[in-house]
Amino acid sequence: MSAPRHNATASSCGGVGALTELADLRHASRVMMARLSSDIETTLRWCREYQEAIEGAMGRPIAGCHALEIGPGQWYSQYLYFARLCRVTAIDLDVLPVGFDPFGYWRMFRENGARRVVKTLGRKALGIDRKYFTEYKRQLGVDRLPTPAVARMDATKTTFADNTFDFVYSSSVFEHVPDPATMLRECARIIRPGGSILTDLHLYTSDSGNHDPRIISGDRKGLPYWPHLRPTHAGVCRTGAYLNKLRLAEWHDLFARTLPGTTWTYRLDDHLRPEAEKLREAGELADYSMDELLTRCAVSVWRKPD
Repeated sequence: MSAPRHNATASSCGGVGALTELADLRHASRVMMARLSSDIETTLRWCREYQEAIEGAMGRPIAGCHALEIGPGQWYSQYLYFARLCRVTAIDLDVLPVGFDPFGYWRMFRENGARRVVKTLGRKALGIDRKYFTEYKRQLGVDRLPTPAVARMDATKTTFADNTFDFVYSSSVFEHVPDPATMLRECARIIRPGGSILTDLHLYTSDSGNHDPRIISGDRKGLPYWPHLRPTHAGVCRTGAYLNKLRLAEWHDLFARTLPGTTWTYRLDDHLRPEAEKLREAGELADYSMDELLTRCAVSVWRKPD
């Protein structure tokens, strides 16, 4: 198996694939721009919830802390929030160029494939990134955003010394790695006693858990609900990311063995309950509990013993 990806890394694509990617991106951009303000509002609300959970676990404010973010993604949504409040180091297996960096994009092509370069440059050409960061600044009430600095590093075997960070956080990362237990143990090693680890998991068994961009964008184009869990519809799914496909009970068991004492909160797609009930009455999705189907994200918080 290839090295784990710390975010939704896409595979390489040829010329036809690149054109398809651009067409999809152009369509998705219209959907994204229509709901940009509300999406950023949601992101910032989640960041504030992360901050509250981390401070509650540590028993002190995060001001003056040193944090590690695993897999910041190309919009650095959480990084930009936390870097205003404390010192943040970020790591990722993907190449994440900042600003105009031709060599960075060449490295991205070599390491992450043509599809990732096409999507990144396409977003910039369509003005999506510029509009995103402008709206982000407006909602955050700042004139400038921190400049991200991301080291390319495998989070299962970092080069950091023991007890380096006050807390570690990640969002939509652990479902993309083949060995999340090793990554959790590494996180526990590098945080100080009394420090905290927060993870936000996008569950595979949720409707959007296959990370099909059409479903995630909110414009599913007629895709059935939970297509990746229904054998008759699995062929219509489209995703460019590795997914470990762990189910909710498996995540609970993994954390109980690796970070005992972890606490959980959940974000639900409760508006999909009627659809789930309808499918289960028709004899589909019987192997999955309602909790699995309706839990979109599971947020874990663990405090390292003093």
